[in-house]
Formats: sequence, C-alpha cells, structure tokens
Amino acid sequence: AQHAGKRVHTYLWDGVGGNMTNAKAMMAYYLPRVRTPKGSIVALDYEDGASDSVTANTNVILAQMALIKAAGYTPVLYSGKAYLNAHVDTSAIVRAYGSCLWLAEYPNYLVRTIPDYNWFPSMDGVAIFQFTSMYKAGGLDCNVDLTGITKSGYTTTSKKQAQANVKKAQAAKVVKYNQRGVFYPNRTLAVRYTDSDKVSQVATYYKGESVIYNAVIIEHDYVWAHYTRSNGLYGFIKLGVTNGPAYGKRVTGQPVSHTYYTVKSGDSWWTIAQRNGLSMTTLASQNGKTIYTTIYPGQRLVVR
Repeated sequence: AQHAGKRVHTYLWDGVGGNMTNAKAMMAYYLPRVRTPKGSIVALDYEDGASDSVTANTNVILAQMALIKAAGYTPVLYSGKAYLNAHVDTSAIVRAYGSCLWLAEYPNYLVRTIPDYNWFPSMDGVAIFQFTSMYKAGGLDCNVDLTGITKSGYTTTSKKQAQANVKKAQAAKVVKYNQRGVFYPNRTLAVRYTDSDKVSQVATYYKGESVIYNAVIIEHDYVWAHYTRSNGLYGFIKLGVTNGPAYGKRVTGQPVSHTYYTVKSGDSWWTIAQRNGLSMTTLASQNGKTIYTTIYPGQRLVVR
C-alpha cells in the first residue's frame, strides 16, 4: 500500500480491559512490529472487555498511548461514544493527547456513501468520524478526517484548518435539525447535540405555558420533550413526529418516562428481553423495530 502511494497507518484491537500488565505486554509485542512511518497513527480499538473500573480502564489507555508516542507514532483511540462514556474518562485522554478520538456513529447498516451529520458524535477531541461500516454492499468502513490527523507521518494540516473542519461538522448537524424542528406554529427549536442518544439541549419558554423544555429527543419517528414545570415536576411528553403526513403536528398526551438498556457484546434480543423481564415482542415494539432487526454493542434500547 505504501509503495502504491497510500497513507498507511496501524490499527490494534485493544481488549485488555483495565489490566495494566496485559496492556504493556501488548504494546511491547506490537510496537516493534509497526512498519508504517514514524509519526503515523497507531490506533487502539477499545470497544469490548472494559473492566468495572473507569479509572483502571483510563489508566491503561493512557499508558498505552504514552508508549505509542514514545515509540514515535501518533496515538489515536477508536471506539463508540456511548462505550467511552460508560467505561473511560475520555476527558483525561483528550487533555493528554488533544484531538485523538476516532468515533463510529451511524443509524443502521444500510449502504451509506456520504456522512449523516445528524449522527456526528459531538464531544471534545473528535479527530475522525466513521459514518458507516457499509460504504458499499459487502461492507467497508468510511470516515471523515476532521483535523488532518490521517496525514500524520506523511504531511500535516494547519491547526486553524483542523478547527474549521470540526466547526463545520458541528454546524451541519445543527442546521439540519433546525430545519426539521418546527413543532409549534412559528416556533423553531434551536438545538445543540450533546450525545449519541440524539438528546438536543434547548432552553425555551413557550408563551402562555408554565413549562421549560430542557431537551428534545428524536427517537425513531417521534419527538419527545423533557420538561420542567413551574411547580418543579418534570418528565417527558410526546410533541410530534419528524416525518410523514403528520410532520410537525403537535401530539397531546400524558408525560412519560423511559428506562434504557445499553446493548453489550454477545447480547441478543432474547437475552435482553429476559434480563429486563420482557417478551421479545414487547421489547421490539418499545423500540419501533421488528425482533429481527440487527442490534449492536453500545446501542440503547427502551426497556420501560
């Protein structure tokens, strides 16, 4: 690949959990075998096998990235946002290594050739956005390099341009959801993404209503608002739909609340249903999907 003029980097599956001995042994084995140029990326894929200790997991990753940097390469951490938030102190990673995150986030496994920024994993330190694992039928990951990090060891990009690219990715998401966010006559929700659950922060008072809408959740084809009333009560209420003939129509109803389950490696619809005391049909209906739809680690399902 290098002979063909490609920028080549190194990727390592990192299933060491929080075990520092195994983490260092892994790097001692692999780093001397790296054949890409000095400065090129050595990416750690940390998406399975995390221990129960966020501190231990974080320390392991920091130690591995320090060894990668000491060996003369560019350390990168690959995962999904939900998995990192659950198992790693990502802020400590970003403080140490800047924009070093390579995050995968996409709605399904359909063929996708352009990024859907509605699914951009907004958080500090994102350098690469993997927007699909199905760039063409049969499967092929495809990514957006926001900072020029994939030129490491080959060429570089300016910090100013890198920051502009990140801002552009964030703006693309906000604009799209502002366009779809009119759920009240002449009222447009100003949205800002905060996590992969598609929770959009808002702080809007509606005239004549003693309710503050704190967040809007776009879940499948429906819109839910998290609210706080003037008497201190709070919850969720269904506002409307995001597409179809009833797009933008307000839906009245009683406030509801949800309990979520995060899919783990090895889970199936059956095991998740059993773990939460549900039938497969009930679990599927709560998530607007048939029981045959693919689930994947890190996905959040409604269980209550």
